Amino acid sequence: MNELAGQSLGGYQLEQEIGRGSMGVVYRGKQIALGRQVAVKVLAQTLARDASYVARFIREAEIIAGLNHPNIVHIYDAGQQNKLLYFVMEYVQGPTLASLLHTDRVIPQYLAAGYAAQIADALDVAYKEQHVIHRDIKPENLMLDRWGKIKVMDFGLARALGHQPITVAKTLVGSIYYASPEQVWGYVLDNRSDIYALGVVLYEMVSGCRPFGGRSMPELTQAIVGGNLQPPSTHNPELLPELECIILTALARDRDQRYEDAGIMAQLLRSLHLTPALANATAVPLEQLTPLGRRVLQPPKRPQVQLPRYLEAQSPQEDAAAAHAALKETGGPSQMIFVTGATGYIGQHLVARLVSQGERPRCLVRDMKRATRILPTDKVELVQGDTTQFVTLENAVQGVDTIVHAAFVTADHKQSAGNSYAQTNVQGTAHLIKAAKAAGVKRIIEISGLGTKPDKPGTYMQGRYLAEQMLIDSGLDWTIIRPSVLFGKDAPFIKGLADLVRTAPVVPLIGGGKTRFQPIYVEDVVTVICKVLADREHTNNKIYTIGGPAYYSFSEVFDVLLQAMHISRAKVYAPTPLVGVGAAVMEAVLPRPPLTKAAMTLFSFDNVTDLDSVERQFGFVPMSFSQYMQERNI
Repeated sequence: MNELAGQSLGGYQLEQEIGRGSMGVVYRGKQIALGRQVAVKVLAQTLARDASYVARFIREAEIIAGLNHPNIVHIYDAGQQNKLLYFVMEYVQGPTLASLLHTDRVIPQYLAAGYAAQIADALDVAYKEQHVIHRDIKPENLMLDRWGKIKVMDFGLARALGHQPITVAKTLVGSIYYASPEQVWGYVLDNRSDIYALGVVLYEMVSGCRPFGGRSMPELTQAIVGGNLQPPSTHNPELLPELECIILTALARDRDQRYEDAGIMAQLLRSLHLTPALANATAVPLEQLTPLGRRVLQPPKRPQVQLPRYLEAQSPQEDAAAAHAALKETGGPSQMIFVTGATGYIGQHLVARLVSQGERPRCLVRDMKRATRILPTDKVELVQGDTTQFVTLENAVQGVDTIVHAAFVTADHKQSAGNSYAQTNVQGTAHLIKAAKAAGVKRIIEISGLGTKPDKPGTYMQGRYLAEQMLIDSGLDWTIIRPSVLFGKDAPFIKGLADLVRTAPVVPLIGGGKTRFQPIYVEDVVTVICKVLADREHTNNKIYTIGGPAYYSFSEVFDVLLQAMHISRAKVYAPTPLVGVGAAVMEAVLPRPPLTKAAMTLFSFDNVTDLDSVERQFGFVPMSFSQYMQERNI
């Protein structure tokens, strides 16, 4: 089926073959209408005449479509053209666990446990919500996306409640190396068979080998159903006993001795709180981990991440201050922090917080007069410069440990001749990385935006995406923080909407006002930045998407504003294309338009993440948008 590369199928251009299996070929492609990258799975023509393969192919698409979880590949579309059956999935740009194991042989325990917990989450949701059993969990079907998140792939052998069985009774499905004893015997399977397969994968990740082998198929199957299981510590003496106990429980030959559901396994894996340093403290007694006499545990509502002790203060501001103080008390090096965009909205709040914690940050500013009005000039080091001018950066970053990069043209600002998305967001980031590497800077923390994705050249989203990718590929230590829309005193996005409410006779609901936002308080974003600064070990080379504690449709955002401003306005539907034309006109004639073409891109998708994103990752609950607006007058 190589001949399909370069052709179109449905509304998708097939670009390159990226995978091949027993049922067909997977191509990297592009959705012609939206320009986004996708993966297109096409049923082999030789199998299209076999009703059982056609049924299995259709069933795989239906099963994936019924599942919605961040660790399960998403499906976008399905169809048939020229007798070719296909379905379209998200394109996962990353390696499989199989390729990682082939390269590295053994995966560090803290990563292996984290990956296994994510897989267990996916299996738990699949079984509890749709009664889906995957039946083919193996490293080849487990991919890492470019943010290091696991994606469970290939549901071609999966079975779900309400779907007719397709495989012949008493025949083995799935890879034999990862098959459970009951799978080998041909018994009726339940979710515990997937838990066994996950145990095999985890065993392989931490030891570098599979639990059972054989020189022939009969020898291998006999080992699975009756052979002696060597503990993984036999191959890796440094393996933590608590992690080994979880693996052996998942691999219990009697499925009644395994975990009752994958959620319990995920909970126990996370309760180990493994880090690169492999902390020895164990949060769960061993008797809870073993098959015999184990206590049934309820999985948590959300995976909990253990934070360092010094990140457990009563308020976000006290929390960040405690982190800063603890770092100094424990002999941590005092950082020279360099802030780009120091007079911008996030930048000025960050500088104020750093100064309150006793830091003397170095601030890159374009306009020295503006900086002297906004920043505490006696407590910071001002450097006049511009990320678009490399010569101004060479000396500015000398002696710097960490750069907080916040100098971006945001979606609510119009572009200008010397301050465009391509110049500031892309070229400016490239200059900063080049200067940082030359000066020996250790780390860059980039303040990006929620929803960053590839887009058309020259656009706002494309600029933010390229800035992230350059940093990830730079070889420097990095952390990327992606906040949702900001609120707070004079927050540009909210202020623009408030100005519109004051001046317009009616409130225009772009696209019907259904787009969802997750406004986050600027001071809470600053707290997250300070925590990342103070805890480099746990936050290095990670992307954090953060938002407030509630979702608001665009219509509901206006409701909150109208109530806070004590103003009554009628809300009217405004077609997105028409508003886009208006935004282009305003951007052309007004120095500070209330709405820009770039801001319109925020209405093309829900600007949201998990509701507990801040609490789960950083240990505090952010300020509520509606509460803030009720307590303050605009």
